[in-house]
Amino acid sequence: LATWSSIWAWARVPEPPDTTEIAAGDLPTATVIVAARNEERDLPRCIASLLAQDYPTDRFEVLLVDDRSTDGTGALMQRACAENPHLFALNTADYPTHLHAKARAVAMAAQQARNEWFVILDADAHVPPGWLRGMMSVTDAQTGMVAGPVIGESSSANGVVEKLFLSYAIGVVYGIEGLGGEPVTNGPNMAIHRDSYFPGGLPSIPFRVAEDITMWRLNRRTNKRVAAALSARTLARVAPVEGFVAMFKMHKRWIVGGATDGPVDVRLSVFGVGLYAFVGSLLPLFTIWTLPVPTLAAVGMRALGDFLVLAAWRRRLGLTGLLRWFPVLEAYVWTGFLVIPLW
Repeated sequence: LATWSSIWAWARVPEPPDTTEIAAGDLPTATVIVAARNEERDLPRCIASLLAQDYPTDRFEVLLVDDRSTDGTGALMQRACAENPHLFALNTADYPTHLHAKARAVAMAAQQARNEWFVILDADAHVPPGWLRGMMSVTDAQTGMVAGPVIGESSSANGVVEKLFLSYAIGVVYGIEGLGGEPVTNGPNMAIHRDSYFPGGLPSIPFRVAEDITMWRLNRRTNKRVAAALSARTLARVAPVEGFVAMFKMHKRWIVGGATDGPVDVRLSVFGVGLYAFVGSLLPLFTIWTLPVPTLAAVGMRALGDFLVLAAWRRRLGLTGLLRWFPVLEAYVWTGFLVIPLW
């Protein structure tokens, strides 16, 4: 029922309005922040997608932050910036902070950003030409953050599973807005207003893992809303991690981040979902022997809900190839929900 209510709620989340007719001077100014460490494989595609944006170049800038890479990432950034005056390269090597990894890069870029909105995109992601317009189109004076959808690319076996799981897990998150709640932003594709980030920013709030949830907490201080930009125009496609072990570690990191860095309601949600998922996968292994008919009925209802999530996500974002892999998702959900909560 919770899954089905999320699907119903998606229909209540409006599509980002068409802003192609808005005069350039009326569009919000934006700084796109791309933090990268050893991303020479995927960064060129990310930069190319940002250069293809249909946003006026005098209304946005791109800050490419090299977070102490040991490959050719820094050189790639320098070349791109030399050829495009609205791109700028930064390096965290001499940036004094207690922060680590992506949080360090984002914090440095925020200090350098000149515009109203900080729009954060992962270096292994690429976006369609209308992405920035779509993200900015849902903003108004009462908006402090924007949550954009993310999907993995199925270029490998674990990539297929990652794509399915992102559709399943992140898809439910966006249903919260349709139910009158507040979606939690996702690090690879999100935006925060300058006035929500400052004063203080990431260095001002202790956290372990989740810089995206921490910025969500920063926004809560302002009582401004989080808007969902849920459409194919705002979809960020991310490269899959390398291998199933890395994918399990990533999913574990998401849970740890929500359980340790989120406010009380987010922590309770993570605990509740984890408990539901674990019990929902474990209990049928015992009840199938004593209550076969109710167990099979319950398992069937759960599988149908999972299928409907994929179908709704596919329709809303114009995705293809999701439904034929549904059995793979079910296998991962059942095994992953047994292993990851305990881990």
